[in-house]
Amino acid sequence: MNPRRACAAAVAIVAACAATAAAQDDYFPRGRIVGSVEIPALQGAVNRGGPEPARTKPVTLYTAPVTGARAMTVVRTRSQVLSVEHGYEQVSAGVVEIRMQGDRRWYRVQFQVGTWMGTGWLSPRDAGVYHPLAAMLQSGLAFLTDGWDGSLYSTPRAGAKRRVVERGREHQDIRVLATSGDGEHLWLRVQIIDRSPCSAATAPAVVATGWMPAYSRDGRIAAWHHSRGC
Repeated sequence: MNPRRACAAAVAIVAACAATAAAQDDYFPRGRIVGSVEIPALQGAVNRGGPEPARTKPVTLYTAPVTGARAMTVVRTRSQVLSVEHGYEQVSAGVVEIRMQGDRRWYRVQFQVGTWMGTGWLSPRDAGVYHPLAAMLQSGLAFLTDGWDGSLYSTPRAGAKRRVVERGREHQDIRVLATSGDGEHLWLRVQIIDRSPCSAATAPAVVATGWMPAYSRDGRIAAWHHSRGC
């Protein structure tokens, strides 16, 4: 992808975010992500339960997912990348795209360095554990975001039989029973439940079951998870 076009697209993605990269550790990403990747040089100390280091090893983001690509920018703190929590107080960088170079995986992540916002490619040598969105939603306490349009489908495809389900409340709780498709075109088979499993004295009742796209048509994420549990 042309670097200038990539930057322009990234500005649109980042501008849509209602919070800064650092603040999103405690909420959910407003743009489209396929998962998240740990960047040990920037996030390792925090993920090990230690204090935020005074200085971290700089990490270069590149213009293309290939060895020898030109540098896009250098990030020096975890607040300079769009970060999310994949687990209890465990932070990683949101990934908007993945490309393979042989058996090496490159990750496109969003950054903000000063007033410059864009995306760049994280080299495999600087990447830690990758957390697919599907795995985070299936293993965590999942809920619907404002990216969900209220539709549930009989099968995981846009042309399938569809019905509209009334949203009971903001961030309605769900269970993710299964997934279909790849990270770019992910579908979720969900149970919409009437209350949080954390606050219920009895098991939550199932309101509806069906398939939903993981992303809205305008690129928003439609489901997320409470990374810190109950």
